[in-house]
Amino acid sequence: MFYNIEKFINPNKINVFYPKNMFVQDENLEIYIFLESKILRGRIIDDTIIEIKVLSFRDIKGFTCECINDGEFCNKLTLEFINKILQ
Repeated sequence: MFYNIEKFINPNKINVFYPKNMFVQDENLEIYIFLESKILRGRIIDDTIIEIKVLSFRDIKGFTCECINDGEFCNKLTLEFINKILQ
């Protein structure tokens, strides 16, 4: 998913990098890259499909980032958009 990503975005402009489902079995890997005014969400749907979506900060209604330590440390990111919630 990250092959030649610097052709599309300047790595120095990345504010937050959040990998979702990296260690979760039976879930698709998703990568969130927070830039100045947008979020790039990349996800691997199967071995042949990679989807990249551009999300705008102006469409964000709210967000929550939880750090949970219940024996296994995990993070949970919830983005609430005007029309949709991404978890």
